[in-house]
Amino acid sequence: MLSAADLARSVVAHMDENGGDITIPDQNGPVRPTTLPFASDVGPNRSTTSTPTSVHADHQYHKEADKSKTRPGAQVPVERPLAGRSVDYLPIENYGLIGNMHTAALVSTDASVDFMCLPRFDSPFVFGRLLDHCKGGYFQIAPTHLATTKQQYLPNSCVLVTRFMFEDGAAQVTDFMHVPDNPAHDYDLHSAAPVGQPPSADPYATRPGSGSAMFGPAVPSASTNKPQYPWLIRMVETMRGRVSFSAACFPAFNYALSSHKTTIHPAAPSHLGAAVEPSSLPMQADRIPPLPSMPTVEFSSDNLTLDLRIAAHQDACLAGSPRAMPTIAWEMVHNPDMLGPGVRTTFDLYEGQQLWFVLRKAVPPAPATAFGVPEMAAVPDHHAPVSIPPPIVGSNSVRTVEPQPTLPPIDTHKDCSTQHHRGGLIGHLMPSLQALERPGSRFALDRHDVLGSSPMPSPDGTEPQPIDLYVGSPPNTSTLLSQGLESVDLSFGDSRRTPPPVHDIHASLRKPSFDLFAGLARLGAPPMPHVHASPQTPCHQRLPLALLQTTDPLIEPKPRNLDPPLTGQLLHSLLRQTLRFFNGWASHCTYEGRWREIVIRSALTLKLLTYAPTGAVVAAPTFSLPEQFGGNRTWDYRYTWIRDAAFVVYAFIRLGFIGEARNFMRFIELVCHDRSEDGSLNIMYSISGSSDLPELELTHLEGYKGSRPVRVGNAASKHLQLDIYGALMDAIYLMNKFSSPIGFDMWQVCRSFVNFVVDHWREPDMSIWEVRGNPQNFVYSKILCWVAVDRGIRLAEKRVLPCPDRNLWLEMRDAIYLDVMDRGWNCEGQYFQQSYENPGLDASVLIMPLVFFISPVDPRMLSTVAAILRPPEQGGLTMNGQVHRYLPTNTDDGIDSNEGSFTMCTFWLVEALTRAGLYIDKHRHRALYAFEQTLSYGNHLGLFSEEVSPAGESCGNFPQAFTHLGLISSAFNLDRVFGPRRSLGSEP
Repeated sequence: MLSAADLARSVVAHMDENGGDITIPDQNGPVRPTTLPFASDVGPNRSTTSTPTSVHADHQYHKEADKSKTRPGAQVPVERPLAGRSVDYLPIENYGLIGNMHTAALVSTDASVDFMCLPRFDSPFVFGRLLDHCKGGYFQIAPTHLATTKQQYLPNSCVLVTRFMFEDGAAQVTDFMHVPDNPAHDYDLHSAAPVGQPPSADPYATRPGSGSAMFGPAVPSASTNKPQYPWLIRMVETMRGRVSFSAACFPAFNYALSSHKTTIHPAAPSHLGAAVEPSSLPMQADRIPPLPSMPTVEFSSDNLTLDLRIAAHQDACLAGSPRAMPTIAWEMVHNPDMLGPGVRTTFDLYEGQQLWFVLRKAVPPAPATAFGVPEMAAVPDHHAPVSIPPPIVGSNSVRTVEPQPTLPPIDTHKDCSTQHHRGGLIGHLMPSLQALERPGSRFALDRHDVLGSSPMPSPDGTEPQPIDLYVGSPPNTSTLLSQGLESVDLSFGDSRRTPPPVHDIHASLRKPSFDLFAGLARLGAPPMPHVHASPQTPCHQRLPLALLQTTDPLIEPKPRNLDPPLTGQLLHSLLRQTLRFFNGWASHCTYEGRWREIVIRSALTLKLLTYAPTGAVVAAPTFSLPEQFGGNRTWDYRYTWIRDAAFVVYAFIRLGFIGEARNFMRFIELVCHDRSEDGSLNIMYSISGSSDLPELELTHLEGYKGSRPVRVGNAASKHLQLDIYGALMDAIYLMNKFSSPIGFDMWQVCRSFVNFVVDHWREPDMSIWEVRGNPQNFVYSKILCWVAVDRGIRLAEKRVLPCPDRNLWLEMRDAIYLDVMDRGWNCEGQYFQQSYENPGLDASVLIMPLVFFISPVDPRMLSTVAAILRPPEQGGLTMNGQVHRYLPTNTDDGIDSNEGSFTMCTFWLVEALTRAGLYIDKHRHRALYAFEQTLSYGNHLGLFSEEVSPAGESCGNFPQAFTHLGLISSAFNLDRVFGPRRSLGSEP
């Protein structure tokens, strides 16, 4: 049996080998749980009693709990400390990040999952103790002993290990979310067709390789059949001695607004951990021997059901030995402040023993229809809107931020395909096809492919051979097309039964009963083409194979069988796959300069913040973490900003991750086609491309350290921020230079952006800081307007693209430049000021030499840098070596609280000094010192928050992509200035 560390070493040493992965059984028996009584009127309060780095348990509580096991008629006990904390909230820097490129979770140094949204980044949280220590919910596994904790990532991976050490023993908890090596959602951009072609007007006409997007279609790789399991996996193991553990899971569904029921299913006489009919399982030669029975816990709310199961490694089960694996007995616990009970257990592990805790999304089995297919109504849609009650006075309330639009219930799960009619039939059928799971399975096929490989003979020998549509392991649709297949048959379940004739597809959409197109009405799909019956069998419908193609990145390909038998072997295999994926991805980094380890960690963090189905990069996985503790600067950052485009593309290109840059720009290209009537773009979009991000305040939540309000959504999405066009044009320019040249149609889009800037650059806006005050003529926005026009001119000249407005663009570029130099320069203070209306300093002007607006050694730029380096008491922006973006006391930003220093601005200062250091030696060494000092504000894992408080604490959303992008760019340019690696104190 291997520990997580041994596994990591093994994976690093044998990255080219596949060995060790077990075959996942493709069937499961019907589950027949026994539901135990639970308290329906419960809810959760938590007291805390220890230091952030030490944990202990209330032993008296465990003695009492043993006397009161959950049984019929037994009273549900009230929660008491698990591994109590001396404070209600741990420091933000005490967390590590794990994820699977769909969602992410924050794990504390005491092994508690205190923040996680499911199933996507922008979904409601199920664990939110980070935002309310009483109501938010958590999932913690920790020793009951007083212990010293250490936390680290396994090398070049996002697998997090939390170690507990004390005199008589040592243990660790390994946390990760599964990502298969060469996963189905990892897009194979190397096989993409030539870029630059326009998206087809017909959403059903696109085939792989047609070059439908500017940066190439993100075609799912066909190099693997390994599905991705969207599970939170926690491995608990004892490394030395005997360790007593305590585990507790208290979910809080829908931002702690929805109640839930908790059911403990008793242990089954099978390694599946649930009651299974023996005859339902086919005999296999490699059947895993039975392991100690483990109970299952199910948490059910209106919109989501979670399933918590336990597995053990079979080598650890020594029959008759005093060191046999423990028997887990979950106890239901009442928490007065929560809307449903949680569970708790204690157990002992000896050296070398492992237990795996798996939390996953569950779906109850659906009743079958007359055609052998489950009813559509019984299959919950994990993208369905989350119901939020109307605002009321009291704890569980939601307040809409002014101005108040007419809002539907919060729809944080909503797929953009409901608003943008792109994608093939399979994309629209996915919710319906989730119903086609094998009988008795409690879990939806959340990801599966639907094309089969068994051809049917053509009736007359002249038509292309169709294939059956079924749930199984498919060939890639491009492969089918290359084999001459042009149509498929859609099977309605049992081939011996004849479904009702479909004469009017749209009429059938209105039927309450299930049919193959039942999902289309709910998804708001575009009108379907005519579908005619297949002549060879009445139970099929034939469709052109082209209809099964999708270029919509908002539709996720679905893998097979997400309900395999849970065993230690399976989970070890998933850990190996995850380690191989991240190790393999990091190995493609081309950066070999100084600070490579921290640069790779930043790159891995950006990878975790990428939403794989679309390529979008979220600004942060969290929301409403304050920029000042107790203040009201609390924003939702789980979206993608257009502004980030240039920074993301630059960072990925510099590290050699061209595929990630292309994926992100493909997402940006798609949302660029969703412009307003005046040609403008929204400043931000959801990870699925939606621009509807209403901002709401969750007034029932306390907020981190009492920082209110807790906001979801972002009202700034409707701001006019002219700087985004410069960032977008710079990103397109970089991709054209380092990746693939743009096509004519994308050039037409670029022309429209430049012309929009030419028409509007004189208008005031909210600019990069998204102030909630009055619009101003921010200097940063004027600089980026200049960048937009300049990059348009450069593209036209380098590519010799038609530019009828060239003379106008040249004139406007000069006009913007002169306007900034005239009205943006503060003659009295000798620096570039924040806006034409506000003479104060603003660190955003440090972007000037980075975008080649001005020479880094221009006297005006050097004078501005000197002014920013002064402390706030002297009118500057630098405190503790960190740069504030501006002084809130001197700026009308519409918020009445203070804030910390902005780490991205500090990295901009490093870059400005670095570029000046090419010519002035003292600035080069000043840049080095500032960079090294800033690295010290990262946490023990190399993660950085948005801001740093005056006391040196991390504040703001965490970890923040903007900060890690700045770190990568600063490290790259600073290393280049210092030249070949030698002592940094020596002269080059």
